[in-house]
Amino acid sequence: MDGHDPKCANLRALPEHGYAWDSFTPGKQPIAATQRKTLYSVETVKTYEDGSIAVSTVPNFEALADAPQTRGITGCQYRQSGSTRYWKNCDGTVNLAVISMGFNFNYQNVNHSNPKITHYGPYHHHIIGGALSNFRFDRISNSQVRLSADLDVAFRGFPAGWTAWMQVNVTGDNAWTSNN
Repeated sequence: MDGHDPKCANLRALPEHGYAWDSFTPGKQPIAATQRKTLYSVETVKTYEDGSIAVSTVPNFEALADAPQTRGITGCQYRQSGSTRYWKNCDGTVNLAVISMGFNFNYQNVNHSNPKITHYGPYHHHIIGGALSNFRFDRISNSQVRLSADLDVAFRGFPAGWTAWMQVNVTGDNAWTSNN
């Protein structure tokens, strides 16, 4: 198949034939666009006549603005057996619009006074304008687990970095997040 075959007309734009893809050509308009929204982002895929695509991802500020809080615990499934209370499949997340970190965890409380995080992980994250790497968990105590990562950004053209962290805390029948 080559660029002269009418069934392969879109191959004319292949870079190896010396042409730029339509998605890289200024002024070219897409023939189709699809959009997918999640709590944290809006992804738009534009398809061009030659079959090339352009994908853009931006924060879902509309959904984030409607969120009841910028950090918290969600999704817990509760059950009780005797004097022990159990919470499973909880998600602890800190969401500051351009950076979000969190992880799943389970915890229990015996006799209303002995809370313990029994399982944690995996983690999830989202960042715009930087990079998170070297993720690690630290168990501070039975009732506190911290997720840390190295944060790298450019500030006015100069690289900057520090350790970003978020933490899940449990006490009694309550759980909450904290962060730096």
